[in-house]
Amino acid sequence: MARKKFVSKISIRTATYFLFLFLILQGKIYAQENSDVTNQLWLDYYFFYLPREGVQVTGDVGYRNRFSAREWNQFIARGNVLYRYKSWLSLFGGFGFFFTAQKEITNTLEIRPWIGAMFILNVDLFSQTRFTNLTRIEYRHVINTQKSGTSNDIRLRNRTDVRIPINNYLLIDNTVYLRFEIEVFTNTKNITEQLADKLRLAAGIGYKFNYEWRIEIDFYVQRLKNTTEAGFSITDNIWRFGLRHYW
Repeated sequence: MARKKFVSKISIRTATYFLFLFLILQGKIYAQENSDVTNQLWLDYYFFYLPREGVQVTGDVGYRNRFSAREWNQFIARGNVLYRYKSWLSLFGGFGFFFTAQKEITNTLEIRPWIGAMFILNVDLFSQTRFTNLTRIEYRHVINTQKSGTSNDIRLRNRTDVRIPINNYLLIDNTVYLRFEIEVFTNTKNITEQLADKLRLAAGIGYKFNYEWRIEIDFYVQRLKNTTEAGFSITDNIWRFGLRHYW
């Protein structure tokens, strides 16, 4: 019991350092000039299935809503197959469909295949802290549903996230954990869209009930560029509620 309390205390201290770093980076994003601040709500359901050793099939369905300025609604369905090449390296590929209903410009349907690699590092920081770096190249094919025309782009994404168990050394049943994330987007060209993702930061908390179920609540700060208005950008405050289901 004493060891468990010690682990919890040090884990919280470690998480505090990452939270402090998150707040510093968040402040730098808000300090950018020529930027409006808007709000979003994300609702996500993720599933994970292991058909055989070393192979994982994943997917998710989600809903996005910007409920302040430049309002839109988005519906998402994605699928992915991941192959564990090494204990620290996995290769994956998948595709997604994204329908966006926008008030100010035409609605769009995006078809997005991708390939990528995921690197994993577990570090003993009094609890087993997991660092994950995910690099993905995706092809974006965007269809304007209310008028003729399509646009295409190849985008590079790199996401690094940290997961820290709080009340247990490992991420076992009945474990509270904190997570932090930073993601950078690089486009080869600008698709004509109201907003293009550029930088995303997140801090959140999760709870693992058992092998099958986890819940997560995250707060994101997202920097976007408006490709329809030169020199203009937006900072989004995002609340994400996620449910993870492992089969």
